[in-house]
Amino acid sequence: MEVMLRNRLEEILKSYKSAVGHYLVFPYLVPELKDSVDFDQQSHYHCYDVYDHILHSIDEYMQLHPENQDWVCKLVLLLHDIGKPYCFTMDEKGGHFYGHAGKSEEISREVLTRLGYPSHFIATVTCLVRVHDTICDTEESVLKFSKMLGNENYLRLLDIQEADIKAHSDFNQTVKLEKLVRARTIYERFQMV
Repeated sequence: MEVMLRNRLEEILKSYKSAVGHYLVFPYLVPELKDSVDFDQQSHYHCYDVYDHILHSIDEYMQLHPENQDWVCKLVLLLHDIGKPYCFTMDEKGGHFYGHAGKSEEISREVLTRLGYPSHFIATVTCLVRVHDTICDTEESVLKFSKMLGNENYLRLLDIQEADIKAHSDFNQTVKLEKLVRARTIYERFQMV
């Protein structure tokens, strides 16, 4: 059964079809997503509930890469906020999800292990889930993260972050996207040396 679920998940993520169009399918394939459906983030940083944000982030990635999509990035985006419902807190400023990247990493590892992925693949995906919110826009941090992740995964991280940010509300989006432009520029400069 798990092999069938894994194959269907890969088939969808490797396709060029909208993730939003598979709204009902993903929670069946990855039941841990069910808690994110209709989970109101109660934050001015977000215009979607957790699950809709996840799906829109995948679609944003697809718009960034209409012809050359990396299904691993789409898988990371599917899992990147899966831990949010378990980390929700509320105060006078709104909803917060402190520690959600670590919780999402933990749940992602459980999901990918259950689906039978090899350990090196699980390590790559869960690492990208863990650092998805860490935007590095200084020379030191770009160098550190690109060495830690390797070139291919660092470029994946930048793409994941851009898609994630574009699936947020407009509030503060420009500032975050400018940081990503700086990070890409610094990274490209390092590659020329």
